[in-house]
Amino acid sequence: MFSAQVMNLEIQGYSYRGVDIAGPLQTGSVFENIYINNNNGSNLFTSSADAGAEFGQCSSSGTVSNTDISEISINQLNVEWATVANAIRFCGVAGANIGAVHIEQITLRSNFAGLIDWRNSSDRIGALSVYYTPIKTSGWYVARLWDSTNQTANVSSLYNETMFDIGVLNLHGLNDGSQVTSGNGLTGISNFYIFDRETSAVGSYVVRVGIMSGRRTRAIARSIRPRLTTRIR
Repeated sequence: MFSAQVMNLEIQGYSYRGVDIAGPLQTGSVFENIYINNNNGSNLFTSSADAGAEFGQCSSSGTVSNTDISEISINQLNVEWATVANAIRFCGVAGANIGAVHIEQITLRSNFAGLIDWRNSSDRIGALSVYYTPIKTSGWYVARLWDSTNQTANVSSLYNETMFDIGVLNLHGLNDGSQVTSGNGLTGISNFYIFDRETSAVGSYVVRVGIMSGRRTRAIARSIRPRLTTRIR
């Protein structure tokens, strides 16, 4: 997809992924007001790679070569009511303008997985909201980060940081809501963290949550490197 515009799209019921943008020459496209709902997984095949939306082409260890996405705009992406491996996957996405993302009533199928799966990508999400997500697994994360090797510039004296940046993070009713026994919340949940890094990942990430104003930035996590998990409760 090259220089395309996708707007005001409602997806109700999918068997594998609600949105799947992959392949070479993916640049310059705009996605706005996309609503994805899978009726709580009633139409879903059980797969370790299913997702509400996937941008880029993921592999088991990172991304597929020559399928990177650049200069993509995403605003008001809603992924709701599904049982999936991940709500949204970003694989080899750089230079993106990601505005508002809303995740609600998403159940992760596997242990040690994130609502957002982030591989070889360097971008900023303006506002990320997570509402009423059941937590039925051990090792549950808002975002899980993998390799960052595709984003390292091979230019001397150029300091290029690979970023995962969230302007506003809104977490509401985690492990609560209509799919969870009232009042459970985070009581008894094991291995719950906001961010996690796969221990075998290659390269480093700078992870930041906050609002930048001039030179002042509130950062929750400055850097996440391989074999290090930044734990934010």
